[in-house]
Amino acid sequence: MAEIAGDVGSPPEGSDKQLRNPEKTAFSLARVSQIIAVVAAAAGVLLSMAGFMRAALSDAETHRLAARQPFLNRQLALYVEAVQIGGKLATRAAGSSEVGQARQRFLELYYGELSLVEDRAVEAAMVKIKRTCMEPGAECSQQTLGELVLRLTEACRRSLATSWGVSDWIERRSDAAKPDE
Repeated sequence: MAEIAGDVGSPPEGSDKQLRNPEKTAFSLARVSQIIAVVAAAAGVLLSMAGFMRAALSDAETHRLAARQPFLNRQLALYVEAVQIGGKLATRAAGSSEVGQARQRFLELYYGELSLVEDRAVEAAMVKIKRTCMEPGAECSQQTLGELVLRLTEACRRSLATSWGVSDWIERRSDAAKPDE
């Protein structure tokens, strides 16, 4: 029982009195502050690296877009020209010199430079127009040609939306011009 009484007077291990030892407390605080400093430095390095990586990725994307710009501009110009020529072919009198020139330019685009930038859908629409309306002996009404040109236009719009990464080429606005009521 004396042992128990003696134990009662001394503080148990881990008690507040033992933690209040100034030497141990100072050592613990110094250790904790060192750990906090190391963690803060590591966090700073990680944040700095993350910022650097974001900037590097952004620069890479900017360079990629700049490298694609000549292709995208040429694609846009040729698509617009192909659609304009198709519109002339579909709306002008069949025997006019304007239709003859438009037909010639259509074939130049078909066999030439448009094939450098067109996607599969635009290619298919151009082939359909040529086979249906431009082959020797083809009997193609202006209405049929007009419908094929509209398909070409739609294919060009979708191709541009994909190439440029801009959905505005294909999205129809609900507030688009409506006939007056």
